Amino acid sequence: MVYLTRLVLHKLPPKEAIASSFIPLGPLGQASYGIQLLGVQSLRLFPTELPQIAYLGDTLLSIGFFVGLMIWSLAIWWFTHAVYSMIYTRVHGKVPFNLGWWALIFPISTFAASTNSLWSLTGYTFFRVLASVIIVGVTLLWISIVLTTICYAWTGELFKVATVVQLELQDTEPENFDSETPEECLE
Repeated sequence: MVYLTRLVLHKLPPKEAIASSFIPLGPLGQASYGIQLLGVQSLRLFPTELPQIAYLGDTLLSIGFFVGLMIWSLAIWWFTHAVYSMIYTRVHGKVPFNLGWWALIFPISTFAASTNSLWSLTGYTFFRVLASVIIVGVTLLWISIVLTTICYAWTGELFKVATVVQLELQDTEPENFDSETPEECLE
């Protein structure tokens, strides 16, 4: 929610930090995967541990699946937004490589894990194909980032001090500014 508020108020991150648009995908993918696994483990655990409560494991499995699917659906939205942000930024200029690109690997991997878990719970081919595409994509991305990191480290570009964009403060006073002091305004 904080990241969404930041996007609404301040637009997309600068091109040097555009990889950060994938970061919300990490907690969403991990939460979806975790809640699904809790449902699977409750199905395994509760019939033997609490036999007096019939269907507790099945109920918790169903709840875990549906909550995981809802969180996964939100992750799909964030993934689509992040990919669009990267494409939009790339179309409007070169996106420089920095170590922040490593922040892409974990969020996309957790999203792939939750998608794969949905396939194992449902057996739907859609989830299997999507998980396979994401896994291949994140593997290729990882290889690309490793090779680029090695290349930039070899040439020394990786170790240069990053420049910080300075925001110019305007010395002009806002319109309709009255020259009264705060004490005069209170009277």
